[in-house]
Formats: sequence, C-alpha cells, structure tokens
Amino acid sequence: MNTERTFRPKSLIYTLLSALLRGVGVQLFLIPNAYILGGALGIASIIEVYFSDKIPFLWACYFLIVINIPLLIIARLKIGKKWTVRTMVNVLATALVMWLIKFFDVAQLLGTNNNENGVLFAIVGGVMSGMALPMMLSVHGSTGGSDVLAVLFRRKNSSAVVMRTILYMDIVISALGAIILLSFDVMVYSVVALVASEIIAEIMYKGYSSAILLEIVTDKPDQICNALMTELKHGVTNVKVKGMYSNTDKSMVVCVVFKRQLVASRKLIRTIDPNAFAYVLNVKEVVGLGFRNKEEELEKPEK
Repeated sequence: MNTERTFRPKSLIYTLLSALLRGVGVQLFLIPNAYILGGALGIASIIEVYFSDKIPFLWACYFLIVINIPLLIIARLKIGKKWTVRTMVNVLATALVMWLIKFFDVAQLLGTNNNENGVLFAIVGGVMSGMALPMMLSVHGSTGGSDVLAVLFRRKNSSAVVMRTILYMDIVISALGAIILLSFDVMVYSVVALVASEIIAEIMYKGYSSAILLEIVTDKPDQICNALMTELKHGVTNVKVKGMYSNTDKSMVVCVVFKRQLVASRKLIRTIDPNAFAYVLNVKEVVGLGFRNKEEELEKPEK
C-alpha cells in the first residue's frame, strides 16, 4: 500500500479528527443515555444498550468493526482502493476512541450518563457525530456503514441524493432502536440527536463548495479581470453593458468565487477601481472547473 499517496497530511488529520469527534460524540454522550443515531454505529449502539445488563463486554466498538467488514470488502471491489482504505482507517480509529472511553468509563467520570441533561447531550453528541461525514467527504473517504450503502445505491439509481439516502437509513435505524428498547424517550432524544447531526452535516457539506457570484460594473475591466484570475485563481467573463443613468458604455465583470474569498475580492475591486459598482449573489451550486461538487465526489471517489 502506498500510504504516502493514500494519506497526505490533510487527509490523515481529517480522517483521525473525524474519528475522534464521532467516537466521543457517540460513546460519551449518546450511548450512555441509550440514544440511537443511525448507520452501522446506530446498530452497534442498539446491541450495546440492549445487552448491557446481560453481557457486560458486548460493546458497540466491536460491532462497529464487525458490521463494516463486509461493507469495506464490497467498497474495495465496487468503489476504489484509496476510498476504502481511508474509510477503514476512520472506522478503526472511531472504534478505538469508543473503546478507550468505554474502558476508562469516561461517561461515568464526567457525568454524561445523566438523563437530566438529555436534550443537551443529544444535541452535543449529534453535532459531533454530524461533523464526521463532511470531513471525510472532503478527503475522498467516508465513515463507513450506511455511507457505503448510499454510494452503491447512488450508482444504481443516478437520481438518488446520497445525503438524503443516508438520512432515510438513519431514520429507520433510530426508529428500530426505539422499538427494540421499548422507550418513547429514546425515540424523542434519538430524533433530537439525528436532527442535530443532519443539520451540521448539511451545513458543512455545502460549506466546502459554497460560492458567490460577483457582478462588477467598472471602467477598468482588464485590470479587474487580471487581478481576479491571478489572485483568486478563478475565470471571469467580461460583458459589455450601458449605464442608463450616466448614458455611457461600461463593462460588467462576472466571476464566481468561494465565499471565503469575498473579503479578498472586495479589496481587489476597491484598490483597482474605487468607483466600481459591484454586488454579490448567493450561488446554490456550481458545476465546472475549479469548484468541487461533493455529491459527485462521493459517487466517484478516488480509486
């Protein structure tokens, strides 16, 4: 295995940080209170919670690995080597974090197994877990479990939305947990955790590729175009327009940039042409060179 190519510093950091957040969120805040999230981790959580009084060492971390073994084998055959390796490392690291928290009984030490703060723990656990998948998507990997099934389903049904498919699977597993554990409270708090997880995942999921549209009416189109292309590394379009108030011919520079580049864009415009008229529009999605579509990256990961 060429680990240097599979794990560059950024992808390794994201993979391990994702595992840490997910492991802590689930094992420290959710499982001690019998809250069930979704995916393979949700199934593993149901097993631990249900058998906790009968078989003490039947921990979720073990079943997380067991459930993911066949899925990772399928992923290696159907999706790709690098994607599978990153997913496998994430699953193993998540299981290790969960094992350490369980072994040292951190939930008992910190008092996070107290249902009196159920809503807070459900939100915190859901948010931490929800941050994991977008982080893995950004480095061409996943957190395993339902993510793998969603990718395979997407390949069979091109109209399916991966994040939505994962959500449906998670809802089914959370509902199953409530039925097995025969607890209405479990269902309510699990829904709270699931909603928190999905909201943060969707925000981060869109944030990695969120963009804005700049439309700049200026008398110095060449200088502004060159600055945007050179400094921000994005293409531009120059359109001839006419200012009706001034009754003069002008140029309108159109450029799509990342949201994080707005401040730099504003500075460039003011420096080159203080009299330019510019406005910003939110862009829902960008398909093209220079921008990343997470839905496509999840469907077609690196081999």
